[in-house]
Amino acid sequence: MTEDEITAEVDRRAAEAVTAKEAELKAAQDELAKLKDKDFNFGKMKEGEKTLQEQIAALKTQIQEKETKEVSSKKSSLLDAFAGSNKELREKIEGAYGKLNMPEGSPEEIEARLKEAFTLATATRHDDRGFRAGSAASGGRVSVNTDEVDPDVSALAGNFGKNGYDLSAEDIKKFGKKK
Repeated sequence: MTEDEITAEVDRRAAEAVTAKEAELKAAQDELAKLKDKDFNFGKMKEGEKTLQEQIAALKTQIQEKETKEVSSKKSSLLDAFAGSNKELREKIEGAYGKLNMPEGSPEEIEARLKEAFTLATATRHDDRGFRAGSAASGGRVSVNTDEVDPDVSALAGNFGKNGYDLSAEDIKKFGKKK
């Protein structure tokens, strides 16, 4: 081989090596661009995730506030149904309610707890028949001690005397008290 042939061969091999290295450089630059784009996209994804977590937290807070308001409203309406306008009974029920160790997360749990509080406060069971929270006929009768005789009882008791039963005025007063 001549000097020119050797130089041409060296130039050709050098050109091939440079072309190969340029191809490697181009591949590395493309990979770097992809990684930068991936980092950028990952950053956007993290920001989006953070925004979604904030929205979820806000929704959970709204749900909790709504549940708290619903439970409070249910408790108030049931307390009105149990105690009516009797403030003393209401205070007794609220006191007993606070002493009970029962859950109060749902309206049903509130109702059960208030029934138990009513039982403790009045030493009587609440009559569930006809119980309608918020209605005038909600059950939960409270006995009132009075010496007044029910006129219907008095009239019926008078009929007993006609049939041979002897009821005195004292018996009528004793058993004919209004409740």
